Amino acid sequence: MFQESVALPPGVQDGCVRRSLGKPHSRPNVGRSHSSSQPFIHPEKTSQRESNQVSFAQAEKPLGNIGISAVPLEAEIGEKTALEASELAKSWLNKVYEIRNTVGSFYSVVRPCGHYPRKQGQDVAVVKGKSGSVYYTNLQQCKSRWACPVCSTKIAKHRADEVRNMLTHAVEVHSQVGVMITLTLPHYSSDRLKYLSDHVRGAFRDMTADNKYKGKYKRKKGDSELVTHGLKQKYGVKGYVRALEVKKSLKHGWHPHVHVCFMMDAGADIGAFSKKFISLWAKHIFKRTGKKIVQKVQDWREITEINGISDYTSKWDLARELVQSNGKDDGSGLPVFKLVELFQETGNMQYMKDFLTFAHAMKGVTPVSYSKGFKLACLSTPRDWAEKQVAEQDCEEEETEEKTDAEICEEEDIEQLLMSLAYEIFKEIRRQKQEANLLHIGQFEPERLLQFVQERVPGAVNVAAEGSPPKLRME
Repeated sequence: MFQESVALPPGVQDGCVRRSLGKPHSRPNVGRSHSSSQPFIHPEKTSQRESNQVSFAQAEKPLGNIGISAVPLEAEIGEKTALEASELAKSWLNKVYEIRNTVGSFYSVVRPCGHYPRKQGQDVAVVKGKSGSVYYTNLQQCKSRWACPVCSTKIAKHRADEVRNMLTHAVEVHSQVGVMITLTLPHYSSDRLKYLSDHVRGAFRDMTADNKYKGKYKRKKGDSELVTHGLKQKYGVKGYVRALEVKKSLKHGWHPHVHVCFMMDAGADIGAFSKKFISLWAKHIFKRTGKKIVQKVQDWREITEINGISDYTSKWDLARELVQSNGKDDGSGLPVFKLVELFQETGNMQYMKDFLTFAHAMKGVTPVSYSKGFKLACLSTPRDWAEKQVAEQDCEEEETEEKTDAEICEEEDIEQLLMSLAYEIFKEIRRQKQEANLLHIGQFEPERLLQFVQERVPGAVNVAAEGSPPKLRME
């Protein structure tokens, strides 16, 4: 089965940039300037900035399937009419398919995605899912988290929903508070992406294994006893979820960075924790690369209510960035799929070479991971969590995901069959580059599906029984 899906991405105080997320519709507070004497950080002064209060209505942007019309474009639709919303969704859908087709022309991993049936002779079905989205089934899929705008968004949507549910439960049921910290490292246009990515992930792994974070344990007769408290114990850290994001600056090169969300006991001093954690990050980046981080580009945002949760999960929504970005590099870098768009617009092969460099460098890299026990900490009772802590003691490994990317791509939620097509008919639709428009018709005007196909494929005949969904064959 092949289910097409794509979604839409939307701090600042301190030398580390800060925002407080929560309390909708409240007035922005002027952030206090914090100084830091921690090692390995440039003492670069930053001006006072306003912390943005993000309301739940502003932050919560549905992350839907690629066939879902206007839903993932809510931020751009605003007060538009139904017709305007439909046209916007149509444009967005076509953009995603065009990017996938272009990538497939250069990258063999993506080439078969959405183009060929899973089994020879199998019909291609157009179906409506329980979520309301319209998509194709029975097509091959590449399941590429990084290189395919269709598969990557379905995977990102699943991960975002999973994380959102856990964090919401932690906030509402356990009254926990959280902080989102964005961690970067110095980079230059000459730095290779694999080099930077390896150091970002490696420094984070080393940092969470550091006794200054997880505490120091002493083993006694097969058991472990905590002898020195680390940041984890001092601030009541329940665990974290980490997301890796990569952008490309046309001036400064590759920009891999980590968005990590920590959940802590209510009342924890989030500001103090964030500064100490960023100082620890600076130490491990310096140890690995010999480079000193710039304090002002390390961002931390407080999450005290559910309002901030969607802002965290949206940070790694590639399709949302794809839609909202205007293709201009503002200094923070471009989403990688914008490189493909720039290649389409200019014909400059360097953009495609950069994208292929990204696809090869990131293949096999896990974009989202959790600290061991994080899911239990968010979803369990306090007693279960205490028992789990005793069992794990000094272990701070990351957990594997419950579902693989492949399993997520293969998930079905079919509610209604709208139409089935012989592969030769679908192939002609694809040759005319109308597969996205067909889904759009199925979403907004399903009664026109049969007419839409027959107008574009002369000789396509409906052989279905009366009252059944159309089943098209060539004469």
